[in-house]
Amino acid sequence: MNQLITIHIGGAGSNIGYQLWSNLSQQNSQDLPSIFQENSLQSYKPRSIFVNTLDKQIPQCNYSLFSPNQFFYTKEDSAVIYTSGHYCIAKDLIPKIQDEIRRQVENCDHFSGFVFTHSISGGFGSGYTTLLSRLLKIEYNKSINFSFCLAPSPNYSDNIIESYNSLMSLNSMAETFDGVILLQNEAIYNLIENRLDIESPSFNEANQVIIHPIISLLKFNQQKSLQLLKLNLTNKNKLNIWSCSYGPLFNQDDRDYSLQLTSNSVKDILTYNSYICHLKKMQYKQAFLYAEQINQKILSRTLSEVIVNKQYSIYLKEQQEQTYKNQQFQQQIYSGKGNLLFIHKSTGIGEQLTSIHKKAQILFQKRAFIHWYVGIGIEDQSVTGEFTDFEQLQKDYANEVFNDQ
Repeated sequence: MNQLITIHIGGAGSNIGYQLWSNLSQQNSQDLPSIFQENSLQSYKPRSIFVNTLDKQIPQCNYSLFSPNQFFYTKEDSAVIYTSGHYCIAKDLIPKIQDEIRRQVENCDHFSGFVFTHSISGGFGSGYTTLLSRLLKIEYNKSINFSFCLAPSPNYSDNIIESYNSLMSLNSMAETFDGVILLQNEAIYNLIENRLDIESPSFNEANQVIIHPIISLLKFNQQKSLQLLKLNLTNKNKLNIWSCSYGPLFNQDDRDYSLQLTSNSVKDILTYNSYICHLKKMQYKQAFLYAEQINQKILSRTLSEVIVNKQYSIYLKEQQEQTYKNQQFQQQIYSGKGNLLFIHKSTGIGEQLTSIHKKAQILFQKRAFIHWYVGIGIEDQSVTGEFTDFEQLQKDYANEVFNDQ
């Protein structure tokens, strides 16, 4: 059994973690030994850690489910600056977090790795995540590190320097993470409004959509190893920035929803249920698909139409009695019994990297807000180096995904 530890950092990551464990806690903990651990009192505790800058931003989880030492707080503020989150704040928390992680790793029979949830737009979710992931990569060099991170939306921004933060954090994450799965609030809101017919979705509903691919990934790791995902999607350039699609999702008020998945409905999920915005119709160059209770012939036929060069891998969950109860969890958005997680490299990711670089370049050419970063762990030449590294990452991705090889 391959066991994972989830780490939720910052306001966005903590809220996603709260929604994730609220869902998982309703399921049978004994059937999920990869993410729950049994303690001496014969109760099950999540293998999870929450870290944030403000007490009030960490959701009030079911504390009977968690232990108090799984939550870490700091009153320091990153001022939404990547370098502040990476180099300055909450240094005293690092040894305490590492001790708790060691305790949880020691309680694992076959420790596999870490799954992070966070945002790369702000300072703490981007800077502190890269700091902690780098330290963990050194201490657990054989572990698999995956990230579900919220990236800047192309048409909406509430942080003027989010492109700087994203550029710097992605440079670091490309080295320390085995897989970085980009998510966008804008794409998720579009999915909820256009596909689920829910007007003016809230953060709670967006988080309900986000947690489903994470749960599927946790289930896949319990059945197999995330090393398979890494091997299937990593190429000679070691490009590890991906996105995902997931389905079926349906509204609790949808009376016409059918559990029978056809080739058209599967293609609809793969094409439109993307968690990242794209300006044009995406071309998928490489993909990994994990499915539960779905006909493999339908999957193969549909994927052959979607993937340009047919570089994809399919993993089906073994047909067995459904152990995960399909309770409603007091949620608005649900997933069907037969569902699929589609993790991919595509031209949509290339568009996202181009958007981040373009916005950051406009600011950098005017030397706008650079003084917020210089002197906080980096110097002026280091900022130029960050742009050079990101341009190389962007170029490698363009050569891999946009061009036929």
